[in-house]
Amino acid sequence: MSRDQPPQRSHEASTLGSRPLYALSIRQPWAWCIATQHKDVENRSWKPRPDTVKPPFDFAAHASIYDEAVDLPIPAANRKLRALEAEARLAQRALPQHKYLRTRCILAVVTCTGFHYWEDCMFQNPPEYSCSPWGLHQELHWQLANVRLLPSPVPCKGRLGLWPLPPAVEAAVRAQLHRIDT
Repeated sequence: MSRDQPPQRSHEASTLGSRPLYALSIRQPWAWCIATQHKDVENRSWKPRPDTVKPPFDFAAHASIYDEAVDLPIPAANRKLRALEAEARLAQRALPQHKYLRTRCILAVVTCTGFHYWEDCMFQNPPEYSCSPWGLHQELHWQLANVRLLPSPVPCKGRLGLWPLPPAVEAAVRAQLHRIDT
């Protein structure tokens, strides 16, 4: 599979089981890129506490506010975002303008398969020097897979870090996941 093509929708079993579902707030348009399976790495400066979750684990992708500065500090990610925009134009459909994307809601459930520091992939992938066009230098790369886009976004206020979903929101997300996974 080419790095320019979105990953195929996976039908892997959820890693969630009966464990609590945590959420990660991600600014738009990056949450949309993850939910539509274009972005396969989330950049963070931290790992979750090991007593909370260990890879592989599922988390709810929460769309927080939109980011006015959508240019990333690495050319590869900017090229990827511009390629998505060009692909949408060719298909005669528009990418949603980031300021019109849904916010303050759970868009998808995603599996984090592992973490690695940018230095670990720096020399393995020339000329980009990253495991993904989305991987930023000097950040921890959360490797993403098995994205399940929810048919209806679930409204929810976000928080910093990896946070437990309120019970009513978790129930609504799990109900939609059950329909997707069966």
